[in-house]
Amino acid sequence: LPIGGYIGDRVQMRFTAFGFGALQFVAVMILLAAESAPMVFLFAIVLGAGRGGGSPVTSAMRGAYFGRKAFAAIMGVSMVPMNILLFAAPLYAGYLRDITGDYNISFFTVAVVCLLGSFLFLALGEPKSPPSARQQQTLSQ
Repeated sequence: LPIGGYIGDRVQMRFTAFGFGALQFVAVMILLAAESAPMVFLFAIVLGAGRGGGSPVTSAMRGAYFGRKAFAAIMGVSMVPMNILLFAAPLYAGYLRDITGDYNISFFTVAVVCLLGSFLFLALGEPKSPPSARQQQTLSQ
């Protein structure tokens, strides 16, 4: 979503990432409350905005916090827990559906994990400027 990159360039990335993550939490809560097709469509739109807006911001954060030299390694390492959760979540949801008869607990768990993960973005400090930017600042002073 182009708006995610636009906002990420104008607002501190950690606040932008928090906002888009919180939007995903809101989307799943809408799904839990959904009792009609329009509510399901609203869920899809809000989730798409949260996920689509957050994706360019989190990619940019990897570069801002770890630099370009380590970008591929950081991307690979960060994908491990993400892929483990993407694998385990449907199994968890199916297991709870078999036990309880609905998906409410599993979807609520996903919503809470989204919200907690969003708050972790707020815990980040500001990224250090790359060496070239620091050298330019030193030369200009």
